[in-house]
Amino acid sequence: MGATPHFLAQRPDHSPPDTLSDDELARAIDTLQRKLQSARRMLAVATIARGGFYLLIAVAGTAILTLVPVPFRELAEGQRALATTWDVFAWWFAVLALASVLGATAIQATRRRRRRAQGWRSRVADLERRLGHALDVQQERRLR
Repeated sequence: MGATPHFLAQRPDHSPPDTLSDDELARAIDTLQRKLQSARRMLAVATIARGGFYLLIAVAGTAILTLVPVPFRELAEGQRALATTWDVFAWWFAVLALASVLGATAIQATRRRRRRAQGWRSRVADLERRLGHALDVQQERRLR
């Protein structure tokens, strides 16, 4: 069996820029720029998905709450002579039960989407900070 080192050197984009050679620093900056671009894209996708989800929930909630109760529709169509109080209560209970189940599901899904977007937001901030520091080191070396 071959010996595997327990501690490998960090990749250049994870090392402090001050300790890298000029070539390693250039590669690290390139890698950080690509990672930052990808993270910004994912943040935009997460934000758009979150907005689309909010829109979907708003439309679904409006559709559920604006449904005409079946007992009243039957009265209007002449299929029934009288809607009882029990029919109306049962219908609105079913509508409100459906709305509450969908609302609880929407709240959980919204929290997940918010956490995912927040994770990408912090990733972008971290990459911007690291890239800025690496670019500062590169600029300082060029001025020497």
